Amino acid sequence: MDEKSVIREVKNGNSESFKIIYDKYYLKVHNYILGRLGKKVDAEDLTQVAFVKIYKNMKNFDERRGIFNNFIISNCKQ
Repeated sequence: MDEKSVIREVKNGNSESFKIIYDKYYLKVHNYILGRLGKKVDAEDLTQVAFVKIYKNMKNFDERRGIFNNFIISNCKQ
């Protein structure tokens, strides 16, 4: 399943499909947060928090207006 289809599935309420996004972006998110914090334990905790936020905000992602990778990082910055 391609990324656009997975995003559509999650936006339509299929929370099982979010695991695909989690698996694909986990290291990117974790490394981004680790780079900002410098503490591995804190980065692991905040990575989980970031993915909860990403999941809750999926409905706001508009693929016509942005790149999904930027959406992911934007949610991590907040």
